[in-house]
Amino acid sequence: MDIRTLEHEFEKAEKTEEFSTHNAFVKDLLATSTPEILQFHFRLIVKTESTNQKLYQRLRAAFGKRGESAKPFLIAQTEHESDPKIKGDAIQILGHIRASEVSPDCRICLLAENDHLRYNSIIVLGWMGDPNDVDLLCARMKVEIEPRLRGYLATALRQIFLRFPETKNACLRCLKNAIGIELDEFALELMIISAQTISKQYFGLRESINQGVVTGDIQKA
Repeated sequence: MDIRTLEHEFEKAEKTEEFSTHNAFVKDLLATSTPEILQFHFRLIVKTESTNQKLYQRLRAAFGKRGESAKPFLIAQTEHESDPKIKGDAIQILGHIRASEVSPDCRICLLAENDHLRYNSIIVLGWMGDPNDVDLLCARMKVEIEPRLRGYLATALRQIFLRFPETKNACLRCLKNAIGIELDEFALELMIISAQTISKQYFGLRESINQGVVTGDIQKA
């Protein structure tokens, strides 16, 4: 399908949050993987984040379905793209398709000035990091100025632990130190929830993963 036809379909999809309309557009979009279509698809992801969250999420997930065929394009975005938003989206999609090539970029981007780029890097290191990344994430937690990201650093440690149980003590030491000085409730929730999973002890908070809600008395926890 040519880009002009896809642009017309996109105009209709952008005006709604209906799954059926989005799904039909995504199906046509995935039917072709030429460099021009890959570029078109990726730019739509960037365009829709602020205009239609449902479509943004579906387009980003759809790009991940391209699998190996999309890797060279996405890696080029991480290497040459100056816009941190675009680079961050490329990193996260590479994480979704478990492209190991993105891990070194994630480690570097933990130091980026842009919050979105640091967020994407933290999330992907949680999915794909190895035991050596525990110290790196802990070091970042000590200096991270964005409370929300300190919380996600904790969940990244939990993700690494679930794949590498031998990191248990190192993860718990990091979380214990962080919890002792954290003042932000959102960050504290994620730190305590992560500590519960890793230690296999219940401190008083319950997490509903499907709803993204944490309940319980955080001070008692």
